[in-house]
Amino acid sequence: MDRVSRNYNLDLLRILACFMVVLIHISAINFYDINTNSIDFITHNFFDSTARAAVPLFVMISGVFFLNKDVFDTKKLYLKKIFKLIIFYFCWNAIYYFRDWFFYKQSFDVIDFYNKLVTGHYHLWFIPMIIGLYIISPFLSKITIRGDKKLFKYLILLFSFSCFVHTIDYCEFLPKYDLIHKAIAILPLDIICQYYSYFLLGYFLYNYDFSLLKNKKKLLFLIYGISVISCTILTWYASLVGGQNTANFYNNFSFFTLLEAISLFLLFKYSSFLSEKVYAEKVTFLAKSTLGIYGIHDFIIFLFNYYEIITINDLVALLSIPIMSIMVFIVSLIIVLLLRKIGILSKVVL
Repeated sequence: MDRVSRNYNLDLLRILACFMVVLIHISAINFYDINTNSIDFITHNFFDSTARAAVPLFVMISGVFFLNKDVFDTKKLYLKKIFKLIIFYFCWNAIYYFRDWFFYKQSFDVIDFYNKLVTGHYHLWFIPMIIGLYIISPFLSKITIRGDKKLFKYLILLFSFSCFVHTIDYCEFLPKYDLIHKAIAILPLDIICQYYSYFLLGYFLYNYDFSLLKNKKKLLFLIYGISVISCTILTWYASLVGGQNTANFYNNFSFFTLLEAISLFLLFKYSSFLSEKVYAEKVTFLAKSTLGIYGIHDFIIFLFNYYEIITINDLVALLSIPIMSIMVFIVSLIIVLLLRKIGILSKVVL
């Protein structure tokens, strides 16, 4: 965190992003099996749309801290950050393998165990990706440290255009779609629509002043709201026309996801953190627990469903999704706090 003082708004944003991850995974339960014309689909779709900025926000927050360094201590980078994440990744993959082995009475298979250890549980894909960004951060920091506002404008225009065109490509219901798709396919969008763009974006949004937006939080919230509603409507319409539920517009490089991430990031950047003296320590503590919550929350979702403690079908989706999300988040946090008391174990899985 060189040259970046403790920013409690970023801590709050990290906590929100972590809750959003839980909300996404709860909303996704049975998503592809729900009747497209039902209220349940609209509800799942809406909640999922509200949380789509989760991963980009995590990447942007990392960019704030990692790209503020002109000189990197490579040894510290690998031993304190990368090595810890590698251990975290393998440990949680092993935990999820043995969870399935225990509950589903599967026979232990060395090859299968190795494959699961390496390829990972579905939600742990984020870890190899962020490790990759940490590895190239010394190179990217040369861009940010010596960059200026013109470079940032170029980045955001290029990234926004690429995400917008990417989103157009999801609109299979458009007339002459085949021609549109062929035209888009020749564009090198995938060069820009990568997580390093969010990494750089986080640094620039944090370090450059946007005076016009500083006192226009309602406008930022409106942009977020319009993006969520647009994503919800297009997902419903594309699913209806296509004859099967689609999650294309939820993509992390959808134009709606980009707008949600930017608007939320700036909202938190320019919001005042009230009662800092009272809540600062608690906020920091929660923010430091997000990695552990991320690791364990899917296990808690599984246990809730397996033992029918609370399931997505217990109440109408409008109630069950937020209630289950809050409960999973709180239980995950409690277990993280308990694991921290075990010493070396906490350093491995948290």
